[in-house]
Amino acid sequence: MVLAPNSSTDRRVPVMRRAALLACTAASLLAGCVGAPRAADAVSSRTVSAARGPIEVLESGPRDGEPVLLIPSLGRGAEDFDDLAGRLARAGYRVIRPQPRGIGRSAAWQGEPTLVELAEDAMAALTDIRPPRRVVVVGHAFGNRVARMIATREPARMRALVLLAAGGKV
Repeated sequence: MVLAPNSSTDRRVPVMRRAALLACTAASLLAGCVGAPRAADAVSSRTVSAARGPIEVLESGPRDGEPVLLIPSLGRGAEDFDDLAGRLARAGYRVIRPQPRGIGRSAAWQGEPTLVELAEDAMAALTDIRPPRRVVVVGHAFGNRVARMIATREPARMRALVLLAAGGKV
């Protein structure tokens, strides 16, 4: 286990635990700590064209806000992020949540998808951002792998990468 110094107590704290604490703090700051979601939070739905069929995209927040792309885990819908999306939207971010294939109005998969194809689907949700802007990409659980593939293939589009519940080898 790799250890890092903890200057406040002179004990060593595992690096992974420190990283997790920093990620939680960053997520709280990003969300602006603005409270629980309200029923009045507007969420729009649109469909975008992707290479392997249409993808449904849920959006909230101001269109000119800093874009945040939220990618759910495998077999989970974009609604998993309802609470966080509401908080981010109220803090002024443009929140973009593509529905995975086979969920909502997103076309089902034909065959076994690759991480590249999953990343391309998620990136299709950003096609209407003009001019193209750098994006904060958040991947939860299996979605962290998709988020990392986006960072690998589109580094110029990345403002930040946030990995939530990113177990396993990174």
